[in-house]
Order: sequence, then structure tokens, then C-alpha cells
Amino acid sequence: MLEIIQKVETGLYVHCITNDMGPNNLAMWRKFFVGCAGRYSTITNSITHPVDNNRKLWFIADPDHLLKNLKFCLINNKTITLLEKFVNANNLLSSVVNSLHIKELIEFQDNLQLKLAPKIKVGDFSSGTFNKMKVNKAKNFMSRDISASLNFLARS
Repeated sequence: MLEIIQKVETGLYVHCITNDMGPNNLAMWRKFFVGCAGRYSTITNSITHPVDNNRKLWFIADPDHLLKNLKFCLINNKTITLLEKFVNANNLLSSVVNSLHIKELIEFQDNLQLKLAPKIKVGDFSSGTFNKMKVNKAKNFMSRDISASLNFLARS
């Protein structure tokens, strides 16, 4: 990767490396000491640029994999706590995102003919291997339909 960056930097500027979260790419991130070592460790997503010490080289997971990882983090851990600055910037009532509310929505609409969030089903809440690979399932899980449906149920 360093050799490629050095060759490309002769005419272009490389600002970041974007890749999926496959084992080879994660191994590369570990080689560069990028990522997160544990639950409470600091996230490192850049290094000093290998060609120019005055710049940083950023490491970014591709958006599809990021969305899928976020969905399964929520399913497996049951809650995600958002940063306070994000909560304040978006006027949110709480910093905690709880997957149980989404599960309740899915169960509520399971036997209804007209669904509040028609693109999400009971099976989408499982964390099976094949379910993890489907970007559309993750996109549907984190959609405006889900948000609007949860608001509707909360006000009912």
C-alpha cells in the first residue's frame, strides 16, 4: 500500500484509504495502528502521511460496511450511546439508541396487513451471517420509515 501511495503521489494526492472490512484490510489497518483496540480505547483513523509529514493519511470504512456494522452493533449490544455534541446538534431527547424499540415495532406490525415500516421484517433482527452481508437490510433498519414509525407508536 505504501508503495502504491508513493507512486501515485507523483501526480495525484492521496488523502485517504477507503476499503471494506475484510480480514486482509483489517490486517492492514492493524499494521498502521489504525482502528480501535477495545471497547473503551481511543479510535485512531489517521497516520502521518507516508509521503508528506505535514499531512495525514486517513483510513475510512466504505459506507455500506459502516452501515452494516452499525446495525449489527445495535442488534448485538442492544444500545448505542451517541456523542453529546451530536445529540445537541440534532435536538435529540436522549443519547441512547435502543434496539428494543425497533424490535417492538417489528413485532407490532408483524400481523398487520398495512405496515408502518413495510421494508423491515422479524428476520431482519437476527444477526446471522447472511443477514450481515445485506446492505439493503441495514439501510431499511436505519431508515426514515423506522424513525417515523417509532414516533407514531410513541405518540399513540
